[in-house]
Amino acid sequence: MEATKDGSNSICCDESRAPIVFHWYEDKTDPTPVETLKRLLAELSVRDFDIDRFVGDFRARIKRATQGRLFPIDNVIGPMDLITNYQMFEIRWRFEYSQVSVVDDLEVQSDFEIRVRMYHVEPKMYRPTFVALHLHVKDTTDGVDVRGAQDDEIRIADKRYWAGKESKWGIPA
Repeated sequence: MEATKDGSNSICCDESRAPIVFHWYEDKTDPTPVETLKRLLAELSVRDFDIDRFVGDFRARIKRATQGRLFPIDNVIGPMDLITNYQMFEIRWRFEYSQVSVVDDLEVQSDFEIRVRMYHVEPKMYRPTFVALHLHVKDTTDGVDVRGAQDDEIRIADKRYWAGKESKWGIPA
């Protein structure tokens, strides 16, 4: 029987598993998920006001995940097809914002959407815990191989999985 890939198998969708511990597998570049998100958004020239708003939404989704209150497909999907020897899930965010610029003395509003993805694992030996391995902005730019680019990001998460597995991703004993 084929396992469902809609995220419903994630502990983040199961309130009976709460409280669920969130653990970020940190590295030198990205010591916390919030710092990582802020860096990624700043690289896209997102205004500080919008960054603060997005960080609030980001934290709220993580809190809902620790309560087992995410919705399959809308908030979390997986296990990921690319990974076959363990289960990796993806938590999703979509941030919308507008910027006003002046063109020929006229104010022009441009609307933008940023999609953020965080890959995590749920090691059975530490349940109920989910370990975030990698966070990135999904590149949906015209002409980009979106699936290929996302697969590259999943491979980064996979490398981090294997790099941290022996140390149990730094989870306190």
